[in-house]
Amino acid sequence: MKKLLCLLFALLLCFSLCACGGGGNSAISSSSKQEEAVNPGYLKGVGEPFATSTIKGFNYNVASELLGALGSKTFRMWLSDSVLYPGYSNTTVYSYEQLAQISMAGKLQIGQYIDALKENGIEEIVGLGCFLPKVESTAKFSYANNYVPEISTEEGSDYHKFLNKVYVIYKAVSAAFPQITVWEMGNETNQNAFMGTPNKELTQEELAYINVDYMYYATKGVKEGNPNAITIPAGFAPIEEGMPSIARFYEKIYANIKGGNFPSFAEKTTATSDYFQGLCWHAYDIKNGLVTNSSIENKDLDEWKAQNDMIYNVAVKNGDAHLKAWITEFGFTLSQNQLRVTTAEDTSVTRYKLSDTYYDLVDVFEQYQADYTKAYFKKLEEMDYVNSVHFFRLFCSEQGMHWNGFGEVYFGLFLEPDETVGRGFYPRKKAYAVQEVFGGTGDITKYAAM
Repeated sequence: MKKLLCLLFALLLCFSLCACGGGGNSAISSSSKQEEAVNPGYLKGVGEPFATSTIKGFNYNVASELLGALGSKTFRMWLSDSVLYPGYSNTTVYSYEQLAQISMAGKLQIGQYIDALKENGIEEIVGLGCFLPKVESTAKFSYANNYVPEISTEEGSDYHKFLNKVYVIYKAVSAAFPQITVWEMGNETNQNAFMGTPNKELTQEELAYINVDYMYYATKGVKEGNPNAITIPAGFAPIEEGMPSIARFYEKIYANIKGGNFPSFAEKTTATSDYFQGLCWHAYDIKNGLVTNSSIENKDLDEWKAQNDMIYNVAVKNGDAHLKAWITEFGFTLSQNQLRVTTAEDTSVTRYKLSDTYYDLVDVFEQYQADYTKAYFKKLEEMDYVNSVHFFRLFCSEQGMHWNGFGEVYFGLFLEPDETVGRGFYPRKKAYAVQEVFGGTGDITKYAAM
């Protein structure tokens, strides 16, 4: 899955060439007493696509063992209709009846993942619902699951059918997997890359409109499928200049809910809890800490904390100070100029072949990644509204190079296997940093060699 918006990767290129409730009414700021709060008890974990993984030599048992060795307590699990429904294609239009019944194969597959994760110490599973069901007007566009029909307030419109299908899917999946206690309703749906229409670019206002409707119907489904589970918004991404854009998007979300005109096709409600019961965003520090190009001693993380506080403040000002936040992605990567060009004859265990050129890791930048990891997790302890954090991601992805460049490859904690140098799932320095932060005690080198 693409984890970063196009603008974000434009920034990478510069380096490389490349959640109704009560609650308090007063907002926090980076200079308030909130700064002194310490939240060491928040759940720390990692996210990684298991189903339809593109990682070489992927094995969910191995991945689950490595998560356990790191000390992960929470895990973000990608789920899509391609795994859960038989005969799936990008253009398939499923009826309500078909969507209400998950395939036995899909249920068994995801069930195996859940069992393995639980056996390795995972306490919380966040289900990432990548569900944008096809309707007649979007099915003719063969694109991987990100199209929504044109906004409409007419009963029986494709937009109405789409929302009803969202409800049916979330009811089905939440009932099928009761071990999943938190449902993230999409991924980065504040940008067109993950919630778009075939014929035009959606504005932030249009995306906020669709997200509010989507969250109502998804939450309604989850409440009926598993009353013990909660929903959180899609992990909204830092676009434009970065994380302040997420705060502005939450302002639009709350304005829509409090305006009394939603949902579009059901009894109107201004209760936040009818839409979500927690907050969620992706805390990539685009300005200072996405590409680790200098020592952490040169960085002031107070601004990053203030940007997270800014997002939470929107909920506080709307009476939702009691809501907790899930940061379902954050992490660090490398750009092309932070790698060493090498050759096929180089037998270094950390060598990678990307676009017909061999590259190796550079110790100083690997150390920066480890140092940043520890420093950012330490800063997170000051944010007592945080429930869980998911580091992105478990494995480096060579496949990511083919569609999103160098930056997409090097978020991972472990390198993929490479039989030509005898490498298995090899831990990078930041894997040891994560293990230290998480308090893990397992052997993360167990699968380092083939």
